Amino acid sequence: MYGELMRIEGLTARVNELWEENRRLQSLNDDLVEMWDKRAKRNEALEAEVSELKRDLKEAQKGYRVADMGWGVECSRLHHENERLKKENEAYKDLFTRMRNLVEAVTEDKA
Repeated sequence: MYGELMRIEGLTARVNELWEENRRLQSLNDDLVEMWDKRAKRNEALEAEVSELKRDLKEAQKGYRVADMGWGVECSRLHHENERLKKENEAYKDLFTRMRNLVEAVTEDKA
């Protein structure tokens, strides 16, 4: 009978140890769950920020393309304007050459 009591007392002590260990593990688990939740919230915030940055990048790329197209249009316009002015300049050169020839012809006739 004494042996049985000693065995029961030993088992009770072991149950108490396991009970304390279980409480400690539950506390650690609660801490881990809290840390997990904080990380998940931080991850959500970072994902939202990444999404916003991707959207901003796409908008910037669209703006760049529009600006690039605008420069292309402006360069094309300037090229055509330059060609027109070259032709106009040639026409003026031709006009001045004819006027000079005419002036020379008139001055030769007077002489």
